Amino acid sequence: MRSIGDITEFFRTGTATSSCKFLIMELGGVGLGNKVSLLTSAVLYAVLTQRVILINTWSLISSTMCEPFLGSSWLLDQRFPLPGRHGPESTFLGRLTGLEDPVWKSSRYFEKGVDATKRGKYVPTPSAMKVEFSDPEVTRFYCDTEQAFLAEATWLHFTGCLYFLPKLFAVPAFRPALEALFPDPSLTFTYLLRSLMLPRDNVWQQVKEHDIALFANVDTRVGIQVRFLYGRKVYFERASKRANKHVKQCISENNILPGAVREDERGIGSRTARSGQVIRVFVTSLHTALSEELLRMYDKQETTTGETVMVTQLTHRGKQGFGSDDDVMAMIEILLLSFVDKLLITPLSTFGGLAQAYGAIIPWFVEMKKNSVSCTRAQTPDLCYQMAYAYYDCPHERNIHRGKIQKTVPYIRQCLSVEESAGLQLVPSNLSSKWTSDL
Repeated sequence: MRSIGDITEFFRTGTATSSCKFLIMELGGVGLGNKVSLLTSAVLYAVLTQRVILINTWSLISSTMCEPFLGSSWLLDQRFPLPGRHGPESTFLGRLTGLEDPVWKSSRYFEKGVDATKRGKYVPTPSAMKVEFSDPEVTRFYCDTEQAFLAEATWLHFTGCLYFLPKLFAVPAFRPALEALFPDPSLTFTYLLRSLMLPRDNVWQQVKEHDIALFANVDTRVGIQVRFLYGRKVYFERASKRANKHVKQCISENNILPGAVREDERGIGSRTARSGQVIRVFVTSLHTALSEELLRMYDKQETTTGETVMVTQLTHRGKQGFGSDDDVMAMIEILLLSFVDKLLITPLSTFGGLAQAYGAIIPWFVEMKKNSVSCTRAQTPDLCYQMAYAYYDCPHERNIHRGKIQKTVPYIRQCLSVEESAGLQLVPSNLSSKWTSDL
């Protein structure tokens, strides 16, 4: 970057004064969990393909996270001409008719280019291409032939909101390096978070202060994260009672918290070897319904084990915010959740998922739907790549085309149904590892 100087001018002139290649990760309009999980996926891809990674400034990442690369910055020049803002695709008619940006070409374009090249036609590789990680998935992105075509482009632009890291292990050309770097694939996201996605000093200071205030002289930490669809009040009012019921069933059925002693049973054989110990329950939610329910159960109440249960919730904003203050508070609560001994989280919530991955925890997923099952134990510390196609879509690689990814890569598995009916995640490659033995 220092040799190039003005990165915007370098892009506009198209000068080939450097062999550097770039990956721009544009983040925006989503919560911190989505931003960090998507960014971490992109960082790993940039390492595998030897690209400089740059992030748009309005992502607000810099207000929350340290920049991981000493002596350089990953923040993109604000003047940089990102795709979708000036060309025909920026208009409604352009998007409707599928017009291509004159500079930034879509995944549809590069797939046609690959097909034409394979038919013997010469197709010049565009200097700038874009890929969106959302639904529907760009399934051919995970093929060697397409990756070889993408490798020729100087500029790649990623956008979307979905964590895609697990499926990088499905790309045959990437797999040897990934398996060498991450002997336990299920901990790949954990390793990258702990190595690269670290909070700024002011954020970490607040984490430490809350940790001391909440967990000093506490014997056991239990974290519970409840997220309702879009944070909408109407959905919250319908689902809150069900969520509270399932949380209480889950903590009882799995011995996560002791039961409260009824008034008429107090003093009758309730003391055990755990008498006098303290359990702190840390609740994170946009609403207070669950923490109020747990307080009614445990406040000034004896428990069946003689332990004291204390319940705390730091924030209850009512709806999700997308400013820098919201991201900072989210980071604080995510890290505090990652320190717990036992964790209950909402399926598909990247907020709870980040806590799960930072802490390398196998959590319980609280069932938010109408279901007789209150919760389900996860199969891995890894997040679910939501709505990921479970089969190879690689028409130029006959040996794997239309084959099930799990048959080729057994440590990539379907997400649990409580998470996502269509989705993939990384599980331990050694099924006798400590993670699966705990299930």
